[in-house]
Order: sequence, then structure tokens, then C-alpha cells
Amino acid sequence: MKTIAIALTGMALFAAAPAVAQTNLLANGSFESGATSWTSAGSTSFTTAVAAGVSVSPFPTSAGSPDAAGTKVAQLLSSSGVTPSTISQSISVVAGTIYSIGYDLVLFNAAAAGTFSTTVKLGAVTLAGLTVASGSLTSGTWVEKIVTFKALSTGTQALTVTYTPTATASKSVAVDRVYVQNIPEPASALLLLAGAAGLYRVRRRKS
Repeated sequence: MKTIAIALTGMALFAAAPAVAQTNLLANGSFESGATSWTSAGSTSFTTAVAAGVSVSPFPTSAGSPDAAGTKVAQLLSSSGVTPSTISQSISVVAGTIYSIGYDLVLFNAAAAGTFSTTVKLGAVTLAGLTVASGSLTSGTWVEKIVTFKALSTGTQALTVTYTPTATASKSVAVDRVYVQNIPEPASALLLLAGAAGLYRVRRRKS
């Protein structure tokens, strides 16, 4: 009876604990549906990686974004002086919740004289760990940028990626696998561990 009780306890803990979130809160984060769900401004293009002259992002879904790279990217370009180009999408966040936020990006048009910087904001907050300057990139080599962020308020906030060139003919960037993802609370993680420990005890008693 003790063995059955322990097994049931472990099962109950697993049932009570929420699954680890693997869902991108952004829709169409890999741009496989083109501009769908995104608002853009400036000089932007949603196209295939091949048409953009870059390779497909090599990062697996086990790293960073839960979305596969697919074949399409969002290009952020310079064509109107130093006018920034942006893509943005609004999501709902909850105060006190910790989120993992990131994207993949690659430098192209590297022969252009002008440079650029790329920044990411959630609402009015600039996520410093996601800021990239063209001088830190190697042409054609994808990089993955990830930060964690604790929401300070509950509500709808826009996730905005901004490309700011220094000249009309500036180096450009393609981005892919933009994502925002919940990070489980410590309490949830403890429940998962407790459930696993209960099942482990059952197995040990049976052996």
C-alpha cells in the first residue's frame, strides 16, 4: 500500500505541475508566413533567405527559440538616409513573470560603407543584451542573442526590433526566429522535481 501511495503522490505532483513552456508568445516568429502578425516601418522585407543572399539560420529549436528556422527571414535595410527600420508585434505579459527573449541575426551587404545598430525593446524597455552593432558581426555568420527579462507590469506590450543605419548605403541585417517565451517559476520546477523523486522511490522499492 505504501508503494501505491508513493506512486500516486508522484503522479499527482506531475499532474499539478504545469509543463515547461515551449511556446513562442509571438506569432510567426520565423516569418514563414511573411509579414503576417507583424507591423513594419522603414525599409523592411519578408523574403526567403536565398533571395536575401544569406544562408538559413543554423540554430536548432533546442537552442533559444522553439521555432524552426524554416526558409524565410525578415530583412532590415537602409534606403532612406538614416531612417530606422522596425518590425514589431504586441503580446500580453504578466507582472513578475520572467521571460526568455531572443532572436537570430546575420550581417549581409557587408561591402557597404555605412554601419548600423540593432536594438530590441519590450514596451519602453531596451533589452541591452540584444543590442548588436554591425562591427561585432562577421558577414554571413548567424549569431544568436538571448536575454531574460522580468515583466514589471501586466498588460499588452510591443516587442520591437529596430535597425538604425548610419548612411543610405549601410550594411544590412536579416533576422529570424524572434521569440518571447515564459520561464517556469521555481515553485513549478520544484513540483516537477518532487514528482520525479516520488517515482524514483517507487522504482527503487520495486527493484
